[in-house]
Amino acid sequence: MTTVTQSPVKTTSSVSLTAEVIKEKNVELIHLQFVDLEGILKSVTVTSDQLKDVVDGKIMFDGSSIKGFSPINKSDLYLQPE
Repeated sequence: MTTVTQSPVKTTSSVSLTAEVIKEKNVELIHLQFVDLEGILKSVTVTSDQLKDVVDGKIMFDGSSIKGFSPINKSDLYLQPE
């Protein structure tokens, strides 16, 4: 498994560099991790083809499954990585 660590600053060059590494290493899945309000590690997995949509904030996830995020009737949230 290859781990790609990226700076939290979202710039065109960092996204381009990440895309290049993904292509070079034949990465198929990207695991995005974050901590919920109680400090518990959570993750979302996307395909490498979805990288641009992830960066553009076009990927949604169910926020009701994450304690403290949102109630079920407002649970469709956009994933917005830094």
